[in-house]
Amino acid sequence: MSKRTINLIFKIAVALALLGAVYYQIAYNARIEVLWQAFQNGLHPRQLPWLLFATLLMPLNWGFETLKWHGLIRRFSALTFWQAYQSVLAGVAVSLFTPNRIGEYGGRVLLVEPGNGWRAVAATLMGSTSQLVALLSGGVVGLALFASLYFRWEPYLLWSVTLTGAALSVGLLLIYWHIDLVAQVLMKLRFGRRWKIAGFIAKPVKEILTLFRGYEKTELKRALFYAWARYFTYCFQYWLLMRFFGVEISVVEAWPGIATIFFLQTSVPLPPAISLLARGEIALLVWTAFGVNELSILAATFGLFILNLCLPALLGGWFIVKTNVSKS
Repeated sequence: MSKRTINLIFKIAVALALLGAVYYQIAYNARIEVLWQAFQNGLHPRQLPWLLFATLLMPLNWGFETLKWHGLIRRFSALTFWQAYQSVLAGVAVSLFTPNRIGEYGGRVLLVEPGNGWRAVAATLMGSTSQLVALLSGGVVGLALFASLYFRWEPYLLWSVTLTGAALSVGLLLIYWHIDLVAQVLMKLRFGRRWKIAGFIAKPVKEILTLFRGYEKTELKRALFYAWARYFTYCFQYWLLMRFFGVEISVVEAWPGIATIFFLQTSVPLPPAISLLARGEIALLVWTAFGVNELSILAATFGLFILNLCLPALLGGWFIVKTNVSKS
């Protein structure tokens, strides 16, 4: 089979899987009619600015992600910011129908230069780790505030959850901040004998660990800054959509709940398209403390999914279609 044929088959498969994932969420959503009605009700001159502002923040959200990833690949790749932006959106496209967004790694690799695939995977892994640090750290603080103010948890339960989450956050931050030492230790554990059994694993693992060892603190600090910038951007987007759908709550009151929702969502190992139901249930669990209208919360959750994942994924799918993926 020729490369051209493989290229065409792959693009068709990605396009069908992507469109199928988006269609499934829209067509088979049991509440799609009432969600659509809620959206139409929000199209009021007083409410519309909330939606417009949230929409304008979407490219900024993925812009921060691109800045983070671009800073991590610059040591080995000559991709421009715009090329890196396309790669990031291509990763979003593939992640939409893969478990736990694992396809994000493969999607980004499709648009990088040949030979830099595993290095790009390593950079994506570092970027994901920095984002996870922000999610866990912000989530622990948000959960502690939310549980103490609204759930009225018993002190022992509140402290147990908070300390466990804080320990995970600190541990992950230490691994991230000292990734060079972690990689060095792993390199010295003499995995060589095992790698000889599976030679196809040896090279990529060594490339990834070698790249980890080379990252400087300045690069890690910059990536973590963009991770936090992105975190606060999509938290703010969520609040804007809540206001658009009629939830009268200040951003200060809403932030602990939003941080808690994102914190809990990180434990759902499902593709974004399938985990949307779980996201909605988590949001309902959190916002019942405010007596907020159920439909408004589901509409805001669904709206954030469409705005921050579906639309960028469709654009990323277009970039994949335009790319000669057989060279990757």
